[in-house]
Amino acid sequence: MMRATPETLKSRMRVTTMREVFRRLAKYSGQRIVDEMAEEGVKAMWDEVRWVARCECGGAEVVDPAEPVFFCCSCGNAGVGGRWRPVVFPEDVEVSDADK
Repeated sequence: MMRATPETLKSRMRVTTMREVFRRLAKYSGQRIVDEMAEEGVKAMWDEVRWVARCECGGAEVVDPAEPVFFCCSCGNAGVGGRWRPVVFPEDVEVSDADK
């Protein structure tokens, strides 16, 4: 089974940014995004072929280091009032070009 990556999600949805991906997913799931950045970030982790960030509600979303924003489609970022959350990527994880 192929795992979704930022590139595959953007391609399937015919959009160019992760914000657009999250907006579409939020609309589909009935969530509302407040177009402001919250101070409280989420940590990214490498998951074999992609970066993923996990929300405190238990939901998780694919994230992109080139556009470090997060929106949880499970809870709608309820803990921060529906605002975008910044993504913090670890500096000590090596990802080879073959894995990107």
